[in-house]
Amino acid sequence: MGITAGQFRWRLLAVVLFVGYLITLLLFVFFPRPILETGDQSAIAEFLQNHANLFYKILYAETHLVAYANFLMLTPFVLLAHLLSPQTKKWMLVLLGTVSSLLIELAQRFIPGRVSDIRDLLSNVISVLFGLFLIRFLRGFFLLLGFDPSRVGVLPLSMPRDLGAPQKET
Repeated sequence: MGITAGQFRWRLLAVVLFVGYLITLLLFVFFPRPILETGDQSAIAEFLQNHANLFYKILYAETHLVAYANFLMLTPFVLLAHLLSPQTKKWMLVLLGTVSSLLIELAQRFIPGRVSDIRDLLSNVISVLFGLFLIRFLRGFFLLLGFDPSRVGVLPLSMPRDLGAPQKET
């Protein structure tokens, strides 16, 4: 049994979203922040005034905002990985997310202006667990709507019209 055109489109969309997410994630976690090495608040403010785009505003956000972002950083990773490979075991998603976070924190030790912190690692693991919770919640939500995500076999978190309808026997 092959996949339908609708399934192919949704799979392609999931791949594009996952690749885009990974590129954005890599930019934010591996981009050097040398201006932070000085710790001079006026230098940081001047830099942000001269580089007033969203990327730098997020990259040089206040510490508490960065801490909140760590609690959500790997949630999309888990959701998109599950969309692309729903048969992957949940413990494998936890392992992949945890190892990814560990590698990010280790690499940041060698990037100017970046800090490696065990709290970041722990908050990223919580982010992975939150992603697993969302998978379970969304699956239950779709079941309440009368849509069995496991029948689709490609994207169990989506509910497009052409995939949710029962297939006719030929």
